[in-house]
Amino acid sequence: MRKRGILGAVTAAAALGAVWTPAAHADGHGVGSYGVWANSVNVRDNAPGGTGCGIRPSVAACPSVQTQVNAGDVVTVICQQPGQTVGGNPYWVLVSAPDRHMGFMASYYLTNKTNWIDGVGLCQ
Repeated sequence: MRKRGILGAVTAAAALGAVWTPAAHADGHGVGSYGVWANSVNVRDNAPGGTGCGIRPSVAACPSVQTQVNAGDVVTVICQQPGQTVGGNPYWVLVSAPDRHMGFMASYYLTNKTNWIDGVGLCQ
């Protein structure tokens, strides 16, 4: 069921992105578009299986890099999950990158005021 929930959210997000791309926001309220403030940020493969990437994202649990995003890019945040702490932030987000690749990235690199993004559910 978990795969369907994420897949459904991803399909909906991709469909919206194809029609309309909202401006990035940084108020920390809800699923949507967020800016990235750093360069060469890895978006890691969230493939199901024994890696544990979707359970507790980390560099070790998500070794395969799908794509990279850079300062000024806008990603669509779909859900969030506790994982490896990066820069004091213990959350990772499942995102759709500008090139339409999807995967987990450390929430630390989003232009957001808080670690946890209110209104964004857990990836379950």
